[in-house]
Amino acid sequence: MGNLVVQGKLEQGQIRIGDGLLIQPSNRQVEIVSIESDSQKFESAEAGDKINVAIRGINNTIIKPGYCLCSRNKPIHTTDYFEAQFMIRECKNVNSAGFHCVVHVHAAQEEAIITKILSIVEKQKQRTLKSPLFVKVGQTVICRFRLANEICLEPYK
Repeated sequence: MGNLVVQGKLEQGQIRIGDGLLIQPSNRQVEIVSIESDSQKFESAEAGDKINVAIRGINNTIIKPGYCLCSRNKPIHTTDYFEAQFMIRECKNVNSAGFHCVVHVHAAQEEAIITKILSIVEKQKQRTLKSPLFVKVGQTVICRFRLANEICLEPYK
């Protein structure tokens, strides 16, 4: 297995050449071979840097957009199930439980099913409608999603 170059922004902490990391959500161990930014090589990078990192220990068929490099000691959370509040911007059909959609989280895109509509949030009227049967375009809703595959997603409480 050769080296694979991945690109992204270092969100927190610091990395160095030789560091052992984990690719989530595939849970594969990799090692950093080189770090580049703006065609310059570096020994390390820190939070906020936009970098290209050559890694060893994985091939390009295992990694997809939205996967994250993280510490082996403190891996990023992954899930295939979550609740979210969002606004329905455009949709041809009436949305109800069982509706199929695509969820976008940073660079990740994953097919999903809305398993339950928990509530409609009406901010102007300062009220919440619990357990509606369906929702329409323009409404802000809280729903439960089930994804086809796991994604990296930190809990928000």
